[in-house]
Amino acid sequence: MPPTNPLPIDRYRDFDDFDVPTEQPSFKLGGEEFTCLAMPPGAVLTRLAASVSRDERGRQVYNLPDMNLFIEDCLITERIIEPTQADIDDAEDNAPAAIVEEADDVERWRSLMEDPKRPIPIKVIADVVIFLQGWYSRGSNDRPTRPSVR
Repeated sequence: MPPTNPLPIDRYRDFDDFDVPTEQPSFKLGGEEFTCLAMPPGAVLTRLAASVSRDERGRQVYNLPDMNLFIEDCLITERIIEPTQADIDDAEDNAPAAIVEEADDVERWRSLMEDPKRPIPIKVIADVVIFLQGWYSRGSNDRPTRPSVR
């Protein structure tokens, strides 16, 4: 008798069944507030994976260039300003549309990272990475890639 597979395997699976969050995480550092994308593009995960690792003795190692690029990739490049109720009430025929304006978060982040008057410890930058990683992985506890129980 041929061996049987104890787990049924479907030959097709639709991975588009997920909710795209709308809330955007934000944080304050160096006296400035930064706003991030509600969900960054999938390729940003490669920077996250490369930013924190373990060395041969098991110590946590931070890769500052990848941490910095991960944060930059998460920052917004445009801001959407929704019309207020007063704007809608003041409009006679057509309700005003949302306004999209360029955001300067990436440029401000780069300026902060290069500012000798506002040095930021690598541990604090790592804390920002960990904060964003935690935010973006919300609701992912049912994924098969969660940490092993071993």
